[in-house]
Amino acid sequence: KTFVYMRRYFTAETPEDKNLIRSMAREADPSFIRWAMNAALKWRGYDYIKDTIHIHGTKDIVLPVKYTRPTHIILNGSHLMIMDRAEEINKILGEVISIEIENRKSKIESEGLFIPLWRGRI
Repeated sequence: KTFVYMRRYFTAETPEDKNLIRSMAREADPSFIRWAMNAALKWRGYDYIKDTIHIHGTKDIVLPVKYTRPTHIILNGSHLMIMDRAEEINKILGEVISIEIENRKSKIESEGLFIPLWRGRI
């Protein structure tokens, strides 16, 4: 069973991805690698925390999307999509942050907590 997980962990979509993962593994602290592999093998899922943002790619073969509950999906995004799909990820994060800012502004204003410093006079 461990071999299957190890094989999946070190499987990547492109030769460049494989080289990057191998390089990261070589340079990482061995105790961290053991901890990470153990955590991944023993992970049993989790309850989503309210307002969690989970961006997942449809081509992630390390953690397939069918076993996840993402809030946002990037078509053909891989496990390493942060490196080659950063623009799309940043767009999603920007939209989510903008919505959150507007929601907080509305709440502050509706509760009468907002006191404008500028009252239309210069």
